[in-house]
Amino acid sequence: MGKEKMHINVVVIGHVDSGKSTTTGHLIYKCGGIDKRTIEKFEKEAAELGKGSFKYAWVLDKLKAERERGITIDIALWKFETPKYYVTDLAALSLDMVSLSGVSPNITPPLAAHPLHPLRSLSFSLFTTLSMEELYNPSLGSVEAHIDAAGFRLIQLDLPSWFINSEIKFAFASSSEWDSNARQAPLSVAPGLAQVLSSPTPPDIGYFLNLPKSDGPRKWGVYALIATHPDLPPIMYIGSGTHAQDGVAKRETNYSSGKGCIPKLIKIALEQGYFLSFGMLIWTKLPSTQLVPRTRARFLALESVFAVIFCACIPMIMDKVYIPDFFLWSRESISWNPGCTHLSLSESVRADLSLTKEELVHARELQLKRDAAKTQRYRKRKREEDEVKFRKTGHEQHKTWSERNPGRVNQIAADVKKKAKDLQRFRCQVCDFNASCNAHLNTHFKSISHQESARLGYKVKPADARKIMKAREKEEQEQEQLQAQHQQQLIQQPQHSLSSETDHDDLQSLTIYLVDAPGHRDFIKNMITGTSQADCAILIIAAGTGEFEAGISKDGQTREHALLAYTLGVKQLIVAINKMDTTKWSEERYQEIIKETSNFIKKVGYNPKHVPFVPISGFNGDNMIEASSNCPWYKGWEKETKAKATGKTLLEAIDAIDPPSRPTDKPLRLPLQDVYKIGGIGTVPVGRVETGIIKAGMVVTFAPAGVTTEVKSVEMHHEQLTEGVPGDNVGFNVKNVSVKEIRRGNVAGDSKNDPPKGAESFNAQVIVLNHPGQVGAGYAPVLDCHTAHIACKFSELLEKIDRRTGKSVENSPKFIKSGDAAIVKMVPSKPMCVEAFTDYPPLGRFAVRDMRQTVAVGVIKSVAKADKAGKVTKAAQKASKK
Repeated sequence: MGKEKMHINVVVIGHVDSGKSTTTGHLIYKCGGIDKRTIEKFEKEAAELGKGSFKYAWVLDKLKAERERGITIDIALWKFETPKYYVTDLAALSLDMVSLSGVSPNITPPLAAHPLHPLRSLSFSLFTTLSMEELYNPSLGSVEAHIDAAGFRLIQLDLPSWFINSEIKFAFASSSEWDSNARQAPLSVAPGLAQVLSSPTPPDIGYFLNLPKSDGPRKWGVYALIATHPDLPPIMYIGSGTHAQDGVAKRETNYSSGKGCIPKLIKIALEQGYFLSFGMLIWTKLPSTQLVPRTRARFLALESVFAVIFCACIPMIMDKVYIPDFFLWSRESISWNPGCTHLSLSESVRADLSLTKEELVHARELQLKRDAAKTQRYRKRKREEDEVKFRKTGHEQHKTWSERNPGRVNQIAADVKKKAKDLQRFRCQVCDFNASCNAHLNTHFKSISHQESARLGYKVKPADARKIMKAREKEEQEQEQLQAQHQQQLIQQPQHSLSSETDHDDLQSLTIYLVDAPGHRDFIKNMITGTSQADCAILIIAAGTGEFEAGISKDGQTREHALLAYTLGVKQLIVAINKMDTTKWSEERYQEIIKETSNFIKKVGYNPKHVPFVPISGFNGDNMIEASSNCPWYKGWEKETKAKATGKTLLEAIDAIDPPSRPTDKPLRLPLQDVYKIGGIGTVPVGRVETGIIKAGMVVTFAPAGVTTEVKSVEMHHEQLTEGVPGDNVGFNVKNVSVKEIRRGNVAGDSKNDPPKGAESFNAQVIVLNHPGQVGAGYAPVLDCHTAHIACKFSELLEKIDRRTGKSVENSPKFIKSGDAAIVKMVPSKPMCVEAFTDYPPLGRFAVRDMRQTVAVGVIKSVAKADKAGKVTKAAQKASKK
């Protein structure tokens, strides 16, 4: 292979659907890592599944399930060479267009452990990233397939064991996803209400009664309020600002008069001392009659005018409005307190159908008849009997529509309910409290995130804080189980060695390891794991109108990924501006993106003068390996570092990465990315060497597990190594150790030279970046440090400091907020291995994540290490005597 080269790790990051996997796969193809015949095969197979644009992404996505869903489940590696380096590309997850709040059929629902104060329940609602135009355009036949596929996935979801009731799951999309879609739909947040979020006291009732009204006649308003109390269960209200029985005719008048703005339940709650944790109001345009054909009304199932909701405490069904042929109807639960897991079904469909006066009168008559009949019978019917009866008989007017459309949504609901029948049921402790509430529930499926509700945790009692920490631990365990199952499948694939989804190509110039990191928020944990192993990050930015803006918004993943990369120690950055072909290679758009991107990466910590900006088309291959003729205005990139470099292509930018320093003189520290059991070999931990060296015959200690054993062999990319050095992603075989004894997040070190130990607690300098409220003692978010993701409690705020000078400005502050820096004593919820930043930088920096976003970053100042004896294997004892 010629003279010895240094190898580097490059992670590919960016906003969801920015083209990361496609760009990575195309780069590998262009570098000769895969032949043309294979790409043509991928193209044909992808076209058969209606996913023709996935052909390059399939270079890394090898499992059938991954390709069908357009999702890479965990980190994959790819290796190639440039004249200067061996480069590793680590590929992780990327979600495509349709999903279930980021949940695929075989993935344990993440909400199973979301820290919702005592709630922790609720469930899943369908959502899609299809634009409003795509969703409502009857000429787009693919929409029907997307909806059916999403519904099928809902049926396939496994209900978590803690899910008490036999109904379905429901989850709110995060406010960031809502805002992202709002920019594309477009939607708009009503002015003024955002200020409520940081208010220490509830605003006056009149504030809600005087919110701005819609700026047009065809608008749909949705808002959500969460109220918490130190001694009482939390309360949530989601409303439309209208009354269902009034239909579209009186939507604006009802709203402006305040009749639907705040329910009696919330008003009473505020008077009782509840704290308003969250409030939002969104207006969105309803589709016109022309865009919603009567024969295809079920196409409303995944956007703002339809919700399949399964929640509420009182098992009561109310059929609100039904108009012949228009399929405007509603069946809604009338009360819900999220402290309760006793759920009941709620479905609704809304559309602006320009109803005539006669139609409205007829609808009112139908409603009065049903209400009268319902009053006499609803208390006598059990919920299951009511469901069966409704599905068997239905309304006569509905029957015609049902014959044309087999009631896909109702069928989905029935199938899910049937699947959940065997789950244990019991009456929750707060049912009686809920039964006294008469709150109307009518929500958009993207109203508010589960983790937005995590704000409740800031005001809960210590017992509730422990529930939050346990919930987060459960989430970690479930995700790790999923990853283990996936990796086991990979290991069983032919020609697999110690690294998953790895291939190796010798080129004339360089060997590259690339990491295609997940873009979706629900899998940010995998992104962090991959990024923590990288020497350089390639930030993929989509140039399309709306896509770039969504990514760099306050809550966009482009901004967050750049922040996480810098926080995790990735000090070199390349920016690839992808999908330039969609802007017709506009120089104006390119310069606009460079200007905006330079501003925010500078705030993150990167020097824009040290960052190459490359306009590319990941799908077409422009400016990947060779300069493209489609952008004659592009003169190339320039990197003003010590060794000044210039070029035009992405590959040249990779080759211009400054050689990272490798601290071989320090004791060994190797955070584990995963642990595999391989037939004929045994237990094989894998991870990146951060400091020191690892070699066969060395006795290593895993912390915080406390297991000491001998290393039998070390391997990287199918090749045996005499020793692994910093930067190497290695797998090493250990004897007499079970895969259950060590896990991701453990750290391996030399047992004879400053072996790693677990941390009982540690003091850290924390900077709060983006938190909606106040952070005080007892706050327990998830800490992402190297490959560990563990809930840690802010045990004590020792002092508030000036973030610029580091000088103390206040001792023992009661709380800190966004923009503040403080020295905090932190206590892990379970064993964790970290180090002081001054001793081992890769193990001494961390990100704090909560509410599905990065809320703070920090560096560890000192560690109180646990000193306890652990297991010493026979192999280690024998090796120590040599």
